[in-house]
Amino acid sequence: APGGPDILATVTYRPPPGAPDRQLTLRWDAVMAEADSHFALAMVEGDLARGLSHGNGPHDDDLIGTFTAGRPELAIDRGTAGHGALFSGALRIGARHILDGHDHLLFLLVLLLPAPLFAASGSWTTPRPARDTIRHLAWVVTAFTLGHSATLIAAALLNAQLPSAPVEALIAASVMVSAIHAMRPLFPGRESWVAFGFGLVHGLAFATVVAGFGASLISRGTAILGFNLGIEAVQLALVVLLLPGLLLGARRAWFPALRLGLAGLAAGAALVWLIERVADTETALGQGVAALLPPLGLMLVALSLAAGAWWLARYRLPMKPIARSGPA
Repeated sequence: APGGPDILATVTYRPPPGAPDRQLTLRWDAVMAEADSHFALAMVEGDLARGLSHGNGPHDDDLIGTFTAGRPELAIDRGTAGHGALFSGALRIGARHILDGHDHLLFLLVLLLPAPLFAASGSWTTPRPARDTIRHLAWVVTAFTLGHSATLIAAALLNAQLPSAPVEALIAASVMVSAIHAMRPLFPGRESWVAFGFGLVHGLAFATVVAGFGASLISRGTAILGFNLGIEAVQLALVVLLLPGLLLGARRAWFPALRLGLAGLAAGAALVWLIERVADTETALGQGVAALLPPLGLMLVALSLAAGAWWLARYRLPMKPIARSGPA
């Protein structure tokens, strides 16, 4: 700041039994008693009932007022937070968390890439029938969902505070292993079990977001359900949007190159994340990956939808013959 560095004070409010948890009065007169030009901003870092999660970035900090020398007290009233508000707020947080989580989305993508193919002799070979592909995808995605739901619910209900650094490093490793599998089969036929195991790891990362959801068991359970459904809604939407491209692309000569290119990109991104998370630092490569992935994802979805529209127009839409009348 022009006048010197800002001072940041974090206050955690725990109401006594029977007291409201969303109405309180704060008093702040530090520094202002000596310098009346000083002011302080009061912000709520996360509000589950309003769809704001704790510690997920500046967009989740809600400015609620300003302390000045003439106004050292601030009355705060965040309204009521029923179970419906908790559920809908957690639903929005879950959806946004997975959309902002590039590593989770990239992991899901590399799980999808080899799904429409059979493995033989150490390589991905012939395409699966469409029904078999959908059945296989359903098992893989369900296993991943069960895995991350199990650790999410267990850790959140126990209000466990988990160290994020090793969990995030394991997630990067899971993306790398799955990306290599998408290039060359490492565990063919066991994708569902691997997805379940890696889902347990990803659920640990989700649990760090929801560990403080709700004071009571009912409130916490309601919020966890909403958060988990928000995650699942985005995952299911991604699978549905990419399914046409996977089913049609697997039967085209260019699909191996696309699969290898995307899997290689995912492996490279995972390696960058792994180095950053182990070394606890940020790199220009990591920033480049973060900038590249959103437009790449949108492009893949657009291409998949275009492929589905082309297939419908060519093979499924009824064509009416045009009656022509000749000269009398």
